[in-house]
Amino acid sequence: MSEINIETHHLKNLERNSKIYTQNYSKNNTIPKVQILLTHGLGEHCDSYRHFATFLAQRLPVKIYTWDLCGHGKSSGQRGYVGDVEWFIEDYKLALKQLDKKIPTVTFSHSLGGLINCTAIQKYMALKNYKHVLSIYSNPCFRLKIKPPVWKEKGAELLKSLAPRLTLGNELNPEAISLDVEHLKKIAKDSLRHNKISPRLFTGMTKWMNDLEVHTQEPPTAALLSVKDSICDYTRSQFILSKGQFMLFDQSMHEILNDLHKEKAYHQVLEWIDEKI
Repeated sequence: MSEINIETHHLKNLERNSKIYTQNYSKNNTIPKVQILLTHGLGEHCDSYRHFATFLAQRLPVKIYTWDLCGHGKSSGQRGYVGDVEWFIEDYKLALKQLDKKIPTVTFSHSLGGLINCTAIQKYMALKNYKHVLSIYSNPCFRLKIKPPVWKEKGAELLKSLAPRLTLGNELNPEAISLDVEHLKKIAKDSLRHNKISPRLFTGMTKWMNDLEVHTQEPPTAALLSVKDSICDYTRSQFILSKGQFMLFDQSMHEILNDLHKEKAYHQVLEWIDEKI
């Protein structure tokens, strides 16, 4: 396999005096025919996708742009906190500026990243000036299946004003993330992972989820969905992305790309993207 070049940058958001961390992949001596913007989920960071990004970069003429959400990974901010969910859109657009508007663009997003990506497309038309040819989702957070305690759910509206920087555990059971024991051990040792969420993040996500519409516009969509996902409701994803392509997994949990059948998922994504080149 050819050597993969990994570039890292910190992009500045001057309005908030913050920075987002980016990690970009390309194969040496290869001119990209497609580019991918990859957006991770809650509590993750872009390096969680190193193996997946490397897999694609070794097999496609591609450049892959990954980035850490604010309050995640190596980006600025308190873990799990946003002053407003619009911060994610600001930073999404900032990460997007790295891309070449002349090259076919694929977006790939997981969980919360999927909600951000779909909102950026539907509400903000963030990719209207790009050759956006495909949007791929992995268990997007279009509706929560996990139920937070009643006091957290009802108190979120009050707490977002009284204690906006308060962050609480997100109620996720590690076994809901993956059946791969080795991956769970890796997560437990990963200092850049977190399990925090603030009231403003929770209420903002809830509003975005409720505002989603059935995706009928360009680009076409595809999705990796786990029927056993106990975090995000895959049937809601099928409804929102009803005109798209699906691959269903009945032996994987929330993080399909980090579960026992990840190679099957990798190759399906590779096939979907290869069709667009």
